[in-house]
Amino acid sequence: MNILIVLLVSYFLILDPAYSQQNAASTTTTTDLGPSQQESNISIKIVVFLILSYAGWTIYKRLKYKYGKYRKRQYFPSYVKENAIRKQHYKCAICKKSACIWDYDHIDGNRSNNDPSNCQALCPNCHAKKTRGLLKQ
Repeated sequence: MNILIVLLVSYFLILDPAYSQQNAASTTTTTDLGPSQQESNISIKIVVFLILSYAGWTIYKRLKYKYGKYRKRQYFPSYVKENAIRKQHYKCAICKKSACIWDYDHIDGNRSNNDPSNCQALCPNCHAKKTRGLLKQ
């Protein structure tokens, strides 16, 4: 992504003025662009650069949220939650105590893996300890 931005900036800011100076110094070419045509060429280049920059930025943001640290959390469906509590006989998977409030945890830590075998019901205390790494499993 960064390479694409550097290439675009170098094309629009460095390479193009060098070519225009070379054409101006050449005695064999007599095609001079008027001021209005030069302004329109510059404005077209700016618009193209802005469009490409916006497209690159949106692609970067989508990939960041899909694969990066900030990916969207996937919650378990209600039938998976009920099945996990039933399998555990309405007790916490770690401390084996009954609780009124349940937190549902991904066993392997992968937020996008919502397989029923990856769900466990924990009491809030055990879930907090597991999340902070205080429990060994």
